[in-house]
Amino acid sequence: MVSVHVWQQKLVDKLLIVEELKEEPNLVHNFGLMAQSISTIKKRSTFLNIRNNGRFIRSKSFNIQIMHDHGTNDKINIGYTATKKLGNAITRNKAKRRMRELARKVFTKYGKKKFCYVIIAKTPILKMPFKTLKIELEKTIS
Repeated sequence: MVSVHVWQQKLVDKLLIVEELKEEPNLVHNFGLMAQSISTIKKRSTFLNIRNNGRFIRSKSFNIQIMHDHGTNDKINIGYTATKKLGNAITRNKAKRRMRELARKVFTKYGKKKFCYVIIAKTPILKMPFKTLKIELEKTIS
């Protein structure tokens, strides 16, 4: 009977930790330190608008196009591009997966609200370690 109680207490402790982790980002959102949500750009017209009207930043592993967009409500819009020059479909999909994960980790902290970003992959994105890519992206958008 004592072992069941210990097991239940450990489960309750784990659930409390999970609840605290869920509440923590909400506190950051409420104080305006972090963008509330990230949305994906899907329309070609939006990509073209950002290309024609935005800024262009070069990096070793990727290029980034940035444009301020007044139409978004406290969101960060992100688009991902991997051209055929990068390789076959498997390599392009791998590059896009890496870019999505980078965006999820970096833009939630350093991205600006009401901005649109397009990340264009280059061939080194497939070979470089993920930590190096993350540091590079942080330096590029800061």
